[in-house]
Amino acid sequence: MVRAGEKGSRPLKKDYFLLTTAIAVVGVALLGGGNTAMAQEWAKRMKAAPAAEDYLFWGGGDPKVSSYSGKIVPVLLELLAQQRVSLYQWGGPTEGTLDNIERVQANPTHMAVGQGDVLRKYGEGITVLKERVADECLYLVGREEATLGDVVATAIFSRVATGGEKSGSYLSWKILSELIPELGDAEVIPVGGSDKIVAAVANGEADYGFFVMRPDPENPVFKEIRGKSLELIPVVSFELEGAYQFLELKVSYGGIFSSAQYHPTACTSVVWFTGDPAKIEGRAQRRLEKIVEIVRRLPDEEVRQQVAEQFASWRDYLDSVRAVAADRLRALKEKAKEAAARLREAAQ
Repeated sequence: MVRAGEKGSRPLKKDYFLLTTAIAVVGVALLGGGNTAMAQEWAKRMKAAPAAEDYLFWGGGDPKVSSYSGKIVPVLLELLAQQRVSLYQWGGPTEGTLDNIERVQANPTHMAVGQGDVLRKYGEGITVLKERVADECLYLVGREEATLGDVVATAIFSRVATGGEKSGSYLSWKILSELIPELGDAEVIPVGGSDKIVAAVANGEADYGFFVMRPDPENPVFKEIRGKSLELIPVVSFELEGAYQFLELKVSYGGIFSSAQYHPTACTSVVWFTGDPAKIEGRAQRRLEKIVEIVRRLPDEEVRQQVAEQFASWRDYLDSVRAVAADRLRALKEKAKEAAARLREAAQ
């Protein structure tokens, strides 16, 4: 499989474009300028040929650390190639979901992946290809055990470390703050990736850390949270119903004398999207409409399985994510509600 940022068995589209351009130039030169009709035909063909910069696929940051760029995008590029859609190549690092949306809005033939909650709010002018190629979940980290209600009631006194201003984490916090307005009273500190967010809580720069990440018990960030004696706080409350689904995620494997640790929290999806064909015209429009049709025909479960297997086996992935039992979910929501009410009353 060709990874993002690597040259594989297929030539990069940029190389192909340069090669065909050179052939066109040589062809016109050989004509000696004497055959104007032939020269015009060459120019017409080159204008119609797709340019490399028109078919870029955006993920996240550096492929070495970003699951979007390093794992998800390569799988989707390979799926496209299997359908004989070989126009696309990884576009390079981006700042996150909002950056990806803006790039696709400006260049409708581009593709990208991004967080479902952010796309629902900021994704005007995009075309969804697959609603859920993977799950991503909301993680809230503190220095002591708490509920979301505790965080809500003390937000006015709190500092929350999260991702950069165009990242999905930053924007998900904004969405939470609209659903639960008191969260908007917290001081938000954009620090970068999940490792920096956890470090900011551990060293006292922030009271809480908030990030969005794919469920993956092998991710070192969970080892760091345990190693620094920090606590994962369930992002669960009545106010989030309808906006997020609630799942239990495996955050550590069990040992001989211990069982696996699961954490309940709110989750969204990783969405595969492109631009609006209506924003372009001619052959490029027809080509994009055909690509949309091809991708939407791909079986959803097969796409999710191929993405999941980049992180673990499909069986391991299914074991790492499960629905929260209804009675436990309601108890968590009630606990968050009671904690917020208790702290509000104490503050009066």
